[in-house]
Amino acid sequence: MTAAASPNTRIEPASHATSGSEVLIGGCPVSDLARQFGTPLYVLDQASLTGMARAYQAML
Repeated sequence: MTAAASPNTRIEPASHATSGSEVLIGGCPVSDLARQFGTPLYVLDQASLTGMARAYQAML
């Protein structure tokens, strides 16, 4: 059996950015999030989710 290739080749939310060597999600440094909440950590960005939901609704 062959595993299908994942269609999701980009796992970062649209709101991710970098500042020097720091990765930001929704303007929050991921190192701060990891320090505060521990790891592993799943981070959901409200702005990205809202944008995707609105785009989906517009297609209906």
